Amino acid sequence: MKKSVLLLLGTVMTGMAWGQAARIVIENSGATDPYFVWNPDPRPAQNGGAYLVIDNGAQNAITYIGANTTGNFRSEAAQNKIRWNIGTNSSALPYTINWGNQANVGFPLAVDIATAPAGAGSFVFSTYSYYPYLNTSGLGGAVAPANAWNNTLYMADAGVTHMNDYTTGLPNNSDQAVDRFWIIDTKETGWAYAASPTVDLTFNYANADVQGGNVITAGVAGTALDAQRFNTGVNKWGDVLFPGCPGCWVGGATVSQVNSVTVGGANFFKAWTLTNRSLPLPVELTSFKGICENNNVKLIWSTATETNSASFTVEKSRDLTTWEAVGTVNAAGNSVTQQDYALVDEMSDGLAYYRLTQTDNNGDVRVHDMISASCDGANGTEIVTTWDDGTNVSVMVSSTIDVVHDVILMDMQGKTMGSKPKQTMVNGMTIISFPKENLSTGIYVFKLQNSTQVLQRKVMVY
Repeated sequence: MKKSVLLLLGTVMTGMAWGQAARIVIENSGATDPYFVWNPDPRPAQNGGAYLVIDNGAQNAITYIGANTTGNFRSEAAQNKIRWNIGTNSSALPYTINWGNQANVGFPLAVDIATAPAGAGSFVFSTYSYYPYLNTSGLGGAVAPANAWNNTLYMADAGVTHMNDYTTGLPNNSDQAVDRFWIIDTKETGWAYAASPTVDLTFNYANADVQGGNVITAGVAGTALDAQRFNTGVNKWGDVLFPGCPGCWVGGATVSQVNSVTVGGANFFKAWTLTNRSLPLPVELTSFKGICENNNVKLIWSTATETNSASFTVEKSRDLTTWEAVGTVNAAGNSVTQQDYALVDEMSDGLAYYRLTQTDNNGDVRVHDMISASCDGANGTEIVTTWDDGTNVSVMVSSTIDVVHDVILMDMQGKTMGSKPKQTMVNGMTIISFPKENLSTGIYVFKLQNSTQVLQRKVMVY
């Protein structure tokens, strides 16, 4: 493994010393912004990673001065990190790291700590895109620009396992996200806070990080974006959303911005990206279920918070393809307390799927959770779909009741390749996954069984 090298290019650092009073000053007194780069070859196999340690907890421990813009730090690999020993300090001004790309475009990340964290700790930062910094030998470069939109090709270094939507866990939504990940880690081993502090984040991103092939666009008239982080505990994006607010996305000619992203406590995870605002819901939904009441399905849902929410529409489908509206109810608008809603499907006959669509006051419509429900008295448990996401093979199960099944993955000769006994299928949708690392390309079978029912569905492994 090649030893990491720290390179200082341009008139980058003055007053550099190591100790509590040390500062790093990036000074630009010329026509071109200077920059700090860890290693000219960011590939993980060639670069073991390196830390730039800022052992000064003041927000001016990194200072940018000069006549041009700011100069920047080029990480362009998850393992090229800045560890800022912020400790128990809060900030009258934000802690700012001006990240930069290979074109020397700076896009600052600002972290505003309103309340002093409890206990000692460090923030660890890095960022990288699809196409890291190229050295003069042409080394580096993770993904060809034509495939830059597909974040699944370079997500793993951030600890991300998929780019799928929260509702179904199925589609790859990379085309709805910028082609970049940010690491903001308060739990790195050796420097972890006892509890993550609450911070307000401002993400700037280079418009060049929205490559061709994306649905989203960049610039002044580009797509409004919001920030999302990946919850490694439940393996999902979108379990908690940080809804956009008026003016919290600002499009620019070269660099655009998402600001006012407040996160803390148990909701703080390290991997972040920016996604299409029109897809994540500005509602924190705590429950959505269907019950049988007077021979009709009654749909009940609750929200913990709402932002700029105008109405909810319940939609119904028999085949998960064609959807029709059951009815619409007015939403709370803006709320930080629990809101409860209900709507009756007076045309309920047999098993059906229901989903929530939510409309903002600005007219944006977003799809939320999906469930199944029935009033026919039968156990409405069935396999909805199976898929291979590149890392796991998964099965989605729909049920109108809570029921327990043994889940078995078999090859076509009936040999068991994996099993998960006594899995609870909740009222609604449940996803069960197996790692595919020991599976060869071919067709396999998911089998779900208990004392009263056996369900099977094939899955193609690529």
